[in-house]
Amino acid sequence: MAALEALLVEFYGVVLGKLRVAGGPSHYTPEDLMVSFRPNVRNLPPDGCLVVVHDAVNRLVGCCTLHQIRPDAGELKRLYVRPQANGHRLGQQMITTQIAAARAMGWHNILINVVKGNQDMLRLCAKMGFRFIDRYP
Repeated sequence: MAALEALLVEFYGVVLGKLRVAGGPSHYTPEDLMVSFRPNVRNLPPDGCLVVVHDAVNRLVGCCTLHQIRPDAGELKRLYVRPQANGHRLGQQMITTQIAAARAMGWHNILINVVKGNQDMLRLCAKMGFRFIDRYP
C-alpha cells in the first residue's frame, strides 16, 4: 500500500501543477488530495476497480481507479504512468481494462473529469473514442 500511496502523491503533484497552470486553486498539496483516496473503498469491487501496473523488476509504475457514480456509469480517475514507463501504451491498456471492468459491472458509460491543461490525457481520451460533454456533478 505504501508504494501505491507514493505513486498517488506523485500523481497528485503532477495534476496540481497542471491545475494551477489552468488557473485552478493553488492552496492544495498532494497530501491533501490523498484524503480522497485513502478511505475510499469505492475503488474496489463490487463498486469499482483499481488497476496497478508494475515494470519488469516489480516497481509500481502506473495506476488507474474506477468507481460507480450512477447505476449505469462509472468515473475513471487517477490515471497515471510514471515518466520512466511512458511510451509503452500503459495508459491506454489501463483504460481498456477499466472499460472491460465497467461492462462486467453492467455499466454503460464511463465519465472522466480531466483538467484542461492535461493535454496528454485529453489526447488519449479522444484517441480512445471518448467525447466531450458538459460538466457532470
